[in-house]
Amino acid sequence: MQESEPLRLYTHTRRAYAHRKALSRAAEVQINALLEAERIERRAVYRPGEVCRLLRISPTTLRQLCELAEQPESSCRPPQSLESFRIGCHRRIEHTTLVNWLARNQSMEREG
Repeated sequence: MQESEPLRLYTHTRRAYAHRKALSRAAEVQINALLEAERIERRAVYRPGEVCRLLRISPTTLRQLCELAEQPESSCRPPQSLESFRIGCHRRIEHTTLVNWLARNQSMEREG
């Protein structure tokens, strides 16, 4: 017996949602472990230097990732773009944004 189209779409949607939730939980655990390893206090917002230490990337790479997110809205924003906001001329990255970024980028196939 075959599933009806709406039931199949519903099942697929539920599986995709469960998969995203699992990735998000895993990313949260990983961020917490990185915070502990780097002895950075868990906060709602992080400074660029802290994010660079957590992700083990250079300030230039972080700036490039943040600038990707600042590009005009398009339907296909690069998954590696990292949302940030500015306080004066200082950039800040929210904890939830960092978790979502990590979950999104761990699910991508790595090239190379």
